[in-house]
Amino acid sequence: MDIYQGLDQTRFESHVCTFFPGEYDRYFEENRHLRHLLVDDGSHPARNLAGKGINMVNRLRRLRRAMRQSGADVVHTHHLGPLLHVWLAQTLMRVGLPWVHTEHNVPDLERGYAHPAFQSLKPLRRPEYVTGVSPNVCAYLENECGVRPERIRMVANGVDLGRFHLDVERDQIRGDLGLSEDDEVVGCIGNLREEKNQRLAIEAVARLKGQRPRLKLVICGDGDRRGDLEALAGSLGVADRTLFLGYRFDIPQILASLDLFCLPSVYEGMPVSVLEAWASGKAVVATDVIGIRDLVDHNLNGRLVPPDDPQAMADAIGHLLADPSEMQRIADNGVRLVNERYSLNAMVGQYATLYANLMMRK
Repeated sequence: MDIYQGLDQTRFESHVCTFFPGEYDRYFEENRHLRHLLVDDGSHPARNLAGKGINMVNRLRRLRRAMRQSGADVVHTHHLGPLLHVWLAQTLMRVGLPWVHTEHNVPDLERGYAHPAFQSLKPLRRPEYVTGVSPNVCAYLENECGVRPERIRMVANGVDLGRFHLDVERDQIRGDLGLSEDDEVVGCIGNLREEKNQRLAIEAVARLKGQRPRLKLVICGDGDRRGDLEALAGSLGVADRTLFLGYRFDIPQILASLDLFCLPSVYEGMPVSVLEAWASGKAVVATDVIGIRDLVDHNLNGRLVPPDDPQAMADAIGHLLADPSEMQRIADNGVRLVNERYSLNAMVGQYATLYANLMMRK
């Protein structure tokens, strides 16, 4: 979506293609100017392997039709599922569009591309450009996935800095969320999946509840771990301190309501949420794991803690909330970094160059 909205509309006509309906349907309905292509409406659920095969063939046909009707000159995929769909469309249905593919996380690559089927099919050989969001992703693409180095590009994630400079009063936003002016608010933003590890943040807040009676945890996102996380908050006695907001499309407003941003993930590629937190002027506490440690410099623009140590997370959160000047120093360094290196314009400009290069080859 950021690439779509950041591209020069006088040079590019962009379309967002989704394979299945979901939470973003509401977003597309509210933003009818977006060119949205829905490939599969999910109306024919498969009950067996044969049904899944039929659905796949039909989905590939609709994907081919969508790309032709849109007049696409270049296709850009992200992650394994879309990669395989476009690879199959090219292989079985002779859809021969120039192609950019982007990968975001090394662990995702390790799990998906280690499968024997992917090892034999080698779908990453097809895209003209394969981009990684960080040096470790690019290294894995070359060393473990066999992508030729001349086809690899590193394109760091970027954020639209203008979206995060809000004129709305923080107290007003807090009131809308049911938070008080004097609450100490720590927030996590991300899908509620195992690798995002929001459990660590809940356990940290539970350890701080006696010391910081006004501490609240805001968890923004949804996913298959939500029930477990809600149960954990209840069992630790912090259900009344933990707000589960579900999917939200007002992330700048959510960030504006926070005192501190927390990212407790088990791994990341290059976390956009950290960039958005910095763009909002927030200090960051995060886990010292792949993807995050490449971005967050401990004690300079954030605090890093072990991924399996709730006491360390609690100590880091408590220390910063107790020392506003230190929290502000860390936040200011993050703001400076995101402005210098991780703007949306920088990211989109690199993708636009790749698209233009592919068009010149046609």
